[in-house]
Order: sequence, then structure tokens, then C-alpha cells
Amino acid sequence: MSPIRALIALLFLILSVAAVAETYVPDDLKDWQQWVLKDKEYRQCPFYFDRSLDQPDAFVCSWPGELGLMVNTSGAVFAQQWTVYAKERWVALPGNSDYWPDRVTVNDQAIEVIARNEVPSIKLKPG
Repeated sequence: MSPIRALIALLFLILSVAAVAETYVPDDLKDWQQWVLKDKEYRQCPFYFDRSLDQPDAFVCSWPGELGLMVNTSGAVFAQQWTVYAKERWVALPGNSDYWPDRVTVNDQAIEVIARNEVPSIKLKPG
């Protein structure tokens, strides 16, 4: 086996062991799991590799996809996918008080746009 293939195999082995270690909870502690993880939903989110994991701001719990924008003389239309990993999250939308987004939908359902820190925003559920 070439050294590169051996290294790749070792990497997959380490990653699979790490994944199993993260999800295993002994039977005696399973009843306590929900209590221990209360208000720690952010632990389900990806994290910055260079920050301390004991701080919630090290975790990225909402991530934007590509922003599609069509502008013409009568207005603008935008579309964007977001991934929300844990708990409801506020997401800022394009626009401002002069150009407020209207007829905003999430999963084909109308949603209210709220001003948060003077920025049009919506609250998204995980998914």
C-alpha cells in the first residue's frame, strides 16, 4: 500500500472513531443527557477551528448560501438558502429602511420581516 493510501485510511479510521466517541452516552447517563445539554444547542453547530469551544460564539449556527439577486427598473427580487443547525436564529436580509423587503417567504410560506438593529431580519427554524 502506498504511503498516501495508508495515510488516507488512517485519517478515515481516526475520524470514524472520533464520531463514535462523540455520540456514545453510557446507559446510566442517558436520562441525564437532556438536562446536561439544556441551553447548549449551539454544540450541534459547526465551529471555528481557532477558537475555544467553551464559548458559544465559537460556533456558527446559521450559514448563508448563495444570494441570487435580480434588479430592474420596477424593483428587485432576491433568493437565498440558509442552513440553520440549532435553535431558531435571526437572519439579516438585503435591504434597509429605504428599501424594505416585502412579500418574503420561507419554504413557500409568508413570513414577517422585523427590524433588528435597523436591519430587516427574519427568524428561521433549524433546517
